[in-house]
Amino acid sequence: MTMNTDKAEKEKAPVVSIVMPVFNGEKYLREAVDSVLRQNFADWKLILVNDCSTDATPVIMEEYQAKDGRIRIIHNETNQKLPRSLNIGFDHARGRYFTWTSDDNRYKPQALSEMFSHLEGNADIGLVYADMDYIDSNLPKFYTQATWNRYLNH
Repeated sequence: MTMNTDKAEKEKAPVVSIVMPVFNGEKYLREAVDSVLRQNFADWKLILVNDCSTDATPVIMEEYQAKDGRIRIIHNETNQKLPRSLNIGFDHARGRYFTWTSDDNRYKPQALSEMFSHLEGNADIGLVYADMDYIDSNLPKFYTQATWNRYLNH
């Protein structure tokens, strides 16, 4: 999460803008968006960038946008790949803080509030990131970084 220094944008926007670029992400997209909806920090906007998906991604995005006014969709006319799709999303981001996530990531419910609190409580820090657990679709549980490293090394 990084700080937006444009004061005018901070005053008329949500505190946090989240960009989620997606290309054919139907497999995990619902879980990713649901994890944003479950945040205990509610002052956010989710910008979904559909990067010319050919699966059910656009339909899933439309369903979520219809349910929650904090969700906005941008449809790329041509496939832009991840870096450009992120930039397209951030061009539409507003608020005090910007962050991004992927369609195969799931936020823990306190992720945004913890990043926000850390930035708000430490004026000398302009960037934070969330630690992560790894999920292997072949295994039934979450892994921390240390456990994942041990798993990969066997």
